[in-house]
Amino acid sequence: MKLNSYITIAIVAINLMGCDQKKKLDNMHDATLEMRDTTKGVEKTSNRMSEQVGEQLEVSGEMNAGLKEQLAVSGEMNSGLKEQLAVSGEMNKGLIEQLAVSREMNEGLKKQLDVSYELKDSTNELYDALRQGDALQLRREAWDRIINTPDLVRKVSESGKYFMSYEFQLWTGAGKDGGEGSVESQKEKREILFQQAVREFFLDIQEFYVPGEIKPLGGQNKLFGMDKGDGEQKHANFNAIAIALDQTNRKQIIAAKALGLPEKSMYSLIQDALTERAQPSEKARVSGTTYIEEVLLQEAIAWQLIQARHNILNLVILCQLTDVKNPVAFARKLALRWDLDISKLNSSQKKLLAGYIGMMQESISFLGKNKQPIRVDGKLVKLWKNMNIVNSSGKEAATLALVGQITSYKAWLSKAYP
Repeated sequence: MKLNSYITIAIVAINLMGCDQKKKLDNMHDATLEMRDTTKGVEKTSNRMSEQVGEQLEVSGEMNAGLKEQLAVSGEMNSGLKEQLAVSGEMNKGLIEQLAVSREMNEGLKKQLDVSYELKDSTNELYDALRQGDALQLRREAWDRIINTPDLVRKVSESGKYFMSYEFQLWTGAGKDGGEGSVESQKEKREILFQQAVREFFLDIQEFYVPGEIKPLGGQNKLFGMDKGDGEQKHANFNAIAIALDQTNRKQIIAAKALGLPEKSMYSLIQDALTERAQPSEKARVSGTTYIEEVLLQEAIAWQLIQARHNILNLVILCQLTDVKNPVAFARKLALRWDLDISKLNSSQKKLLAGYIGMMQESISFLGKNKQPIRVDGKLVKLWKNMNIVNSSGKEAATLALVGQITSYKAWLSKAYP
């Protein structure tokens, strides 16, 4: 009984053990199958990776081939660059040689420029010296002819040449005239020439100056009751110079216009000074010794020149309007009314007369503004008062302008000399 029980227990145990082993075997089988499947997956993945690696190797091979080609091209380029560098080196050597030659040429040019500057300075100095001497010679010659010719027209002509020969009339603004510096240096040189001209002129004019005497008929013609003696010739010379005071040289006109400066004549310089005296400006007070002071040192002569200019212009106008050189006609017109026939004047004569009357009226205006007496020779006053304008009804602009100027001056005379 016990034995059977043991046997039974043993059989049961064996069965249990068998079941357990079977289960383990089953599990092992299942694991083996999973491993097989996994291995197959790994094989597939490995195969795919192998394929990809193969593809990459192919691409890499192609890239290597491309790189080899590029290296070959690069090698060729390097060879070309080496050749270019060799050529460049040769060119650099050539350039260095050219630079050396250029430096030598520059040194030569500098020496030539130095010589050129020295020559330019010498030329400017020579021109300045020659101009000074030649201009002075021209003035001396003109002055002598003013003295020696008896004819008023010739005296006026020579007076114009005299004034146009002053250095400030020949000033150019270049070279020794201040052209190497600023505009201020040009003006400064010009101011010096103004001063020198004014000083010389007022020293010269004293030869003909008779204090207080205004004689437009002086030295003109014995028909006016004047002789040709030294005393009357002084008046004639003084008058001729007075009427030519405003003459300007075309060289000055061109130079002044180019530099934006005003034209100047001896007349305008005198007016500048007399205006400064009447209405002193700040510039005049601080400017030091200038042409203005040179004029004011001879103020009496300056005013008498303007008075004489007004009177001699008056006579010139009358000589254009009528024959005052005929002794009989002159005497009759002084005593009786006489007709001025405007229709007998051509357009050029009318224009010339209008210009003379304008100059005369400007002198009157300047004297009046500066509170100076306006003196007119008595015989000239009579000639103007006895004038009767006829045939003045034309519509021509020049005729109307001239008649207006004459009428205006006659009205002023009637008021100033009732």
